[in-house]
Amino acid sequence: MTYSRRVPMCLLPAAVLVLLTVEVQAQQVQPGDIHIGIGAGAIFTEPTKFSAVGNIAGLDAAASGKLGFDTGASVVGFADYGITRYLNALFQLGYVTEHIASFQGNLSLGNIGRMSGSVRTDGNIGSLAGLVNIVVVPFGGAGSVTPYFGGGIGFASSHVSLRSADVLGSTLPLDVSSSETDLAADLLVGVDYKVGTRGYIGLAYQFVRISASNLGSTGTLRAKTGAIESHFLGALFELRF
Repeated sequence: MTYSRRVPMCLLPAAVLVLLTVEVQAQQVQPGDIHIGIGAGAIFTEPTKFSAVGNIAGLDAAASGKLGFDTGASVVGFADYGITRYLNALFQLGYVTEHIASFQGNLSLGNIGRMSGSVRTDGNIGSLAGLVNIVVVPFGGAGSVTPYFGGGIGFASSHVSLRSADVLGSTLPLDVSSSETDLAADLLVGVDYKVGTRGYIGLAYQFVRISASNLGSTGTLRAKTGAIESHFLGALFELRF
C-alpha cells in the first residue's frame, strides 16, 4: 500500500521529482500548526510468500513459493498537526501499484505436470493505504533543515490481478483476480528543507508492512499470502499553516 512528518507512503527519488523552490527564513514549528502536502516515489517490495490449491484455467493447480515484484510507483497526500514543537500527528492516504513479475517455488498444473524454479508472470497489485503516524521532530523544527522519524498503523485495501504465467515455453492464461483489506503498519524517517515562507521540500524513507492473508483467492482457488513488506523512497512537497 506513507509518510513524513511528512513521509509519504510514496516517494520519488529527487532525480525523478522536480519541485519549485523560493528562498526564505527559518521558522519554528508551533503547537497547532497544520501541514499539508503531496509526495511521489518508488516502491521496492520484498518477495512475498504465496501458496494456492484449486483450479486455474480448467487445470487442477497447487503452488508453494514466493512472488517477485518489479519496482513500483506510489503517490500520496498527507496532512499533519503539531501536537507540540517536538511531536506531530501525521495522516496519510496513498496509492501504490506494482507489476507481479515472477513466481519462485514449486508448481503443479494438471496434466502439464510438476515443476520447480522460477516462472515469469504477468500481473499487478494495487493498494490504497491510509496511515496514522506519530512523528518525532528532534530539534523542534527550528532552522531551515528539519529531520524527523516516526511510525504508526492503518489499513491497506489491495487488489491483485494475475493475467498469465509462462509455463514450459507457453503462456498460460490465468485470469485470477481478488481483493482484500488488511492491517498495515509503518516506520519512517526523513528530512525537510525550507524553500519558501510556508513551503518545504523533503526526502523520506518509509517501511510499510501489510498483513495480507488471502490475496489471490477466487471461487475455485484457495490462496494464502504472507505479509507484504515494502520500502518506499521518494520526495515530497509540503505547505505549513
